[in-house]
Amino acid sequence: MASGCEFTCDNKDCKCYKSGFIMLAPWPIGEIDKVIVSKRVKENKAFQEELRKMKEDGKQYSCINYPNVDEIPTLGYKVQKWCDKCLVIWNFEAMVGKPEETPEETVENAKIIDTCSKCNEKLRSFPQVVEEGIDCPHCNQKLIQQVWFSNETIEENIKNPKVGKKEEKND
Repeated sequence: MASGCEFTCDNKDCKCYKSGFIMLAPWPIGEIDKVIVSKRVKENKAFQEELRKMKEDGKQYSCINYPNVDEIPTLGYKVQKWCDKCLVIWNFEAMVGKPEETPEETVENAKIIDTCSKCNEKLRSFPQVVEEGIDCPHCNQKLIQQVWFSNETIEENIKNPKVGKKEEKND
């Protein structure tokens, strides 16, 4: 199940009090064109415009909104890792190799790097940062965590026969 975690500073003396960031567990991605025209994205014009700009900049894939009412095929997964030294969330794309792959197999087969390309420190995965926590970059106190899960439907949790398959275009 796709999930994420909000990391927020709860130190009233910190300049980042009540602010923070979100990190995602491996999240399904699909063709950016299909995401741009999806019902959920159409409801948020500013977000839709940002996705259009990202497409113009060469981005091919985007996270699929849940519930996936438009049935956008999952072509891969966005994988995020945290660097404690650079204080950066690195984003990677793990593309489905075979339709029968599980999300875990897809991520494993992608051979995503384990060290930061800027500082060469070991990167931490989503499960690691949720288990170990993250310190506030400003006050060094542990950030408060709020893990949340996507609004997937039961049908989406059953093996999706469309995973990894692009739809053919009829011109």
